[in-house]
Amino acid sequence: MTRTTLLATTATIAALAFAAADLAPALAQASGYERGPGARQSERATMMVDRLFDRFDIDGDGTITRAEFEGVHAERFEAADTDGDGTISLEEWLASRPAMGWRTDRAEAAFHRLDRAGDGVVTREDFDAMTSWRFDRLDRAGDGVVTRDEAVQVMAEMRGRGMKDKRGMGPQRGMGPGQGPGPTRTQ
Repeated sequence: MTRTTLLATTATIAALAFAAADLAPALAQASGYERGPGARQSERATMMVDRLFDRFDIDGDGTITRAEFEGVHAERFEAADTDGDGTISLEEWLASRPAMGWRTDRAEAAFHRLDRAGDGVVTREDFDAMTSWRFDRLDRAGDGVVTRDEAVQVMAEMRGRGMKDKRGMGPQRGMGPGQGPGPTRTQ
């Protein structure tokens, strides 16, 4: 290789390196990496809040009242209680979850968290206790109304806690029977 060819090759490589350095911030911004994992968590929290408001903001006023929240949950209880006996068995619960997109293992874990007495059925009292606890968790101001800002804050905290200290949902992750916040089993 001649000296001229070597110099030309070196100059070309240097020019490409400088061009790549100039493009890196734009490429990172386009792909979302410049914001870091916190921003992605916030986006996920916002997406979860959008789904929450789609389901529970019945009158479309941009807030969720306790009555709206409890009304939707009451409908869900009635829909899952297919035999009309006032309780939900594990079989009824599992049959109602696929329509909501739940995996079987998560649906079973949720059922066992709801079954406070550990007797294999979720009573209306069990279901209402969890509904009330969930609403209170979302209603940061304690005024009986959940705003988008309150919900985004709670969802971001939940996602962050689940990723950092492994206290997400499921057995042995702070949400099993008698563990973590919320209604606990009665003894």
